Amino acid sequence: SIDQDGSGKGLYGQIFAQNGELLGPEFRISDETLGSQQDVAIAGLHNGNFLVIYEDSSSQSQIIAREFSDTGVSIGDCYVIGINGDTEDSFSPSVSVRTDGSVVVTWETGLDIKAVTIPVSLPVGVTFDLINGTVNENSYDASYSWSHDLTGDVKYALDGFDSAYFDLNPNTGELSLNQQANFEFKSSFDVTLIAYKTEVYTEGLSIKTLTSANTDKFKLAKLNFDVLDQNEAPSFTSVPSQLAVVGREYFIPMQAVDADTDDTLTFSAQGLPDWLEYNENTASIFGTPALADIGTYTFALTASDAGGLQETQEVSLDVQNQRSILDIENIFNNKVVNSGNQGLQRNSDIAVINEDELIIVLEDRY
Repeated sequence: SIDQDGSGKGLYGQIFAQNGELLGPEFRISDETLGSQQDVAIAGLHNGNFLVIYEDSSSQSQIIAREFSDTGVSIGDCYVIGINGDTEDSFSPSVSVRTDGSVVVTWETGLDIKAVTIPVSLPVGVTFDLINGTVNENSYDASYSWSHDLTGDVKYALDGFDSAYFDLNPNTGELSLNQQANFEFKSSFDVTLIAYKTEVYTEGLSIKTLTSANTDKFKLAKLNFDVLDQNEAPSFTSVPSQLAVVGREYFIPMQAVDADTDDTLTFSAQGLPDWLEYNENTASIFGTPALADIGTYTFALTASDAGGLQETQEVSLDVQNQRSILDIENIFNNKVVNSGNQGLQRNSDIAVINEDELIIVLEDRY
């Protein structure tokens, strides 16, 4: 609304019923009235509240977040989320709610798009036990140690965005990855583990369903697993030809990839025949076989990384003397097909008929 708050653009809200009727009076979104408040984005939260994200340009343009109840009453103060050390203006916010109840906010600043995650708040008086663990690359095991004081029939639930990467035994709390850890794909995992007494809570428990009424019936642990990077062997991508022809150069460019992107690869060749050479500078095999080299040869190519891991490629190569089926050097019967025609002839086509006779069709543009 322009000038409704006395200075530039202001933001106001109105709650509506499902049938379109007004519920209560309109309310102001921002306490700040100087300058303009604009570019609003809204998301409904899991408990019925809603979150408003907007741009405030009372000084430097910045992104503001504020939570409201389902009746439009503000909960807490306006919270600045869009500066974080930026020296350029922030604008055009967007917001989305994840299935775990947390909220992701994006906005533009300078030449970049930035994002933050706002987690679900815990019930009053509840804290996390912080647990750090490690996972070996290429392993499924996600072991941890956690002591809580819950007794009786206790089960476990998993929460957090990274929980999709894990399988949980709800009776023991044991965790395992549902695919092998890959440092290059994801170097760490953050999940929330909930231990709860079944006399109060049932399966499907999550952070957003916990209440302050039964804080002695559950415990929370924030688990962080760092993936320990393991050196991995390189893998050849080049596929050598298995045929060499007498009188023609045979060439192999040796190429390989390594999951450890900072690894330096070296190449070597073993058992090359006399007519083949290895060029260390270009990591290639080359040579031209002669008639005396006709036969079958086997040799090996090796790609190694700095950690000593390697892959060997076995090559079986046949050298053959392939004679051309056509005698291209002794062409004969060279003649003009359209003899006697005047003007321009174009677009000829030819076909064999009656086993050995030829028919030639052409366009005469005379």
